[in-house]
Amino acid sequence: MAVKKHLATYSEYDQLVSAYPDRRFALLHGEIIEVSPSRPHSRIASFLHGQLFIFHQGYHVGELHIELRYKIPNDDHNAMIPDLSFIEDPTGLGEDTRPIPRMPDFAVEIKSPDNSYQEQRAKAAYYISNGSRLVWLVFPERRQIEVYRPDSPVEILGINGVLDGGDVLPGFTLPVSDVFPE
Repeated sequence: MAVKKHLATYSEYDQLVSAYPDRRFALLHGEIIEVSPSRPHSRIASFLHGQLFIFHQGYHVGELHIELRYKIPNDDHNAMIPDLSFIEDPTGLGEDTRPIPRMPDFAVEIKSPDNSYQEQRAKAAYYISNGSRLVWLVFPERRQIEVYRPDSPVEILGINGVLDGGDVLPGFTLPVSDVFPE
C-alpha cells in the first residue's frame, strides 16, 4: 500500500508561521520548507539589497522588499518569501496587504545550506510560471547565479559573469565577482 504524503494547505502554513514568528518558512507545492540562513547567505542578501537599493533610489519606480510574503489567490499550496523582491507597480495594494496576492516582478533566492538545488529551482519555476519576469538563484558554495526569465533558457553566470536587471530594472548591472568576494 502506498503512503500518501500530507500536503499542507495555506491555512496550516499560516498557523505555523504565526506560531513561530522568528523562523522563516515557504510553502512550495504543499510542502512547508524552513529556511535557515547562514552567514554567507546573510552577507550576500545584505550586499545585493544594498546594490539594488542604491539603484532603486535613482529609479523611482516600484518597491524593493526584503522577505515579503507572496501568495496567488486560490492557490492553497504555495506561498513564497523571496530573500529580495521587487514589485514594479504596487497600485492597488493596500499598505497592510498580507500576503501580496501575486508574485513579484523580480525575485532573488539565495541558497541556504538546508535548501536543495532542486527546491531552489522549483521556486524559480513557480515564480516564472506565475508572473515573475526575472529570478536570480544565488548559489554561494558554487559562486554561481542562475538567471530565469519567461520564455528564455536558464542563464548560468559564473564568477566572470555580469548580472543585469533586464526589462524589470533597466540599466542595473552588477559583476558576479562583486557578489562573491574572495
